[in-house]
Amino acid sequence: MNRHAIICQVQRLAKSTIFILKRMAVPTRFIDIDMTRETTLKSDDHDSGTVLEQPLLGEQPEETPDEKPKVTNEKWLFVNGIATELFWLHLACKKLAKWYSREITGVYNRGDGILWDLIECAGERDAQGRGRAESQKELIQRTRSSMDAQRKLEKQLRAALGQTGEGKKYAHVVVIAHSQGCLLLRLALEELVTADLPDMDNFRKTMLDRLCVFTFGNPSVDWKLKRDSIMNIQPLRNSEQELKDLDLTLLSSHVLRTEHFANKVDFVAKLGVISEHKQADSGYAQECVFVNREEDWIGHLFGTQYSLDYSHYRGEHADNNDEVTGDRSWLLACRDGVSVKNAGGEFA
Repeated sequence: MNRHAIICQVQRLAKSTIFILKRMAVPTRFIDIDMTRETTLKSDDHDSGTVLEQPLLGEQPEETPDEKPKVTNEKWLFVNGIATELFWLHLACKKLAKWYSREITGVYNRGDGILWDLIECAGERDAQGRGRAESQKELIQRTRSSMDAQRKLEKQLRAALGQTGEGKKYAHVVVIAHSQGCLLLRLALEELVTADLPDMDNFRKTMLDRLCVFTFGNPSVDWKLKRDSIMNIQPLRNSEQELKDLDLTLLSSHVLRTEHFANKVDFVAKLGVISEHKQADSGYAQECVFVNREEDWIGHLFGTQYSLDYSHYRGEHADNNDEVTGDRSWLLACRDGVSVKNAGGEFA
């Protein structure tokens, strides 16, 4: 399966490169480019947005008491990043399921070849390498496979949050995004926060009290809403938004907890969360950015190059001699079946 996935990615890269080279001499509007169609393979049997349910033991039919998920009243979602085939999404979900003793729902973000996926992650850049969040969003919104995955992720989040709260199926909802998946998550969160739907105050209250957002290798230039998109949104009464006068342009002001993880040597993370051009008001709270500087953890791949061990993470501007800050992470504290409630309670 791994060999098949690699072959698929090589084919998508070749098809996207050939398409770009053929069009170089022809004026083409970006909106007219359907890279998803151009990189579709005859062997594709799953569309972007496919939902994968990963039990703790994969396909094994029987569970011993020690092997059953230790936490069943939380909904955990994962959306993958660049250059991913369905088999690799399965492996990422399996990694999370085993480490955290939960069932994981994966949302498949089908890549269009690593070259095109990187173009989406980078967006438009100036001569100094500074990017614009709006150009990243525009590229995502004009790529069919990305939008299919973003809509499915939004649907999954909305459904899970509707079943979350006192006396309901779930106590908390956790969403983990990697790489390009962070851009899709950002768009999904924007839609959830700004939607004009009945009973939105109660829905927003559930987001604020119950939703945890964690990203790995995040390429997004910032983690904010445009100010004009929240003009009609008021702080929720008697909530932290009102009591602490939170800045509602920050996506983190609309959920219970936000954390960002990056390897110091990760070229995609350097486009966004740990970019040297990141603005002070980027929405990435310094205390919620955790950076791994360990020599054994270099690269961008979630499955093999990202650690879930708290002892590997320090502050964004720390060095190897500074104190470990990963022990302040809610996500990393959830290992081996610790609930979100208990993980968060450690830092209350």
